[in-house]
Amino acid sequence: MLQYKTQSNKIISLFKEKLAILNAGKMKFDLIDYSEDSVSLRCHMHIMTVKLKQENDIVNVIISFTFEGREAMAQQFASIGGDRAAHRIVEFLNTNLDSSEVTDSAVAYLQQKQAAVKKGGQGAAMWIIGGVVFFFLIWGIMMLIIFL
Repeated sequence: MLQYKTQSNKIISLFKEKLAILNAGKMKFDLIDYSEDSVSLRCHMHIMTVKLKQENDIVNVIISFTFEGREAMAQQFASIGGDRAAHRIVEFLNTNLDSSEVTDSAVAYLQQKQAAVKKGGQGAAMWIIGGVVFFFLIWGIMMLIIFL
């Protein structure tokens, strides 16, 4: 579970006040909505929801996403974009909170998301390579049929 040793209002303030820092990379986020226990962000075709639950001096954080794309091919890769956006959000929180507020679970979660992003990128590359091979296989069969 993703946890931070801080107050939930501090995390919400980070999103409100430092959104430009979150947007410093290739991914662009728009703040859609926020309340005392959640933040909603748009990142391309994903709606990212950061839910916060305060328990004493610890904030439990759950990051989820909803994909809004319609193309069948895009939906197959929806989790790749969601994982990348979640990775960027956790990286943003870990960087902008004091080091004493970042727990081991936050560091472990970031490493887990980095692995998921890397694995997702490799999976996408395999789909692309498979598509190219399939195209040339069909093309070769068609050429054999035409010239024989």
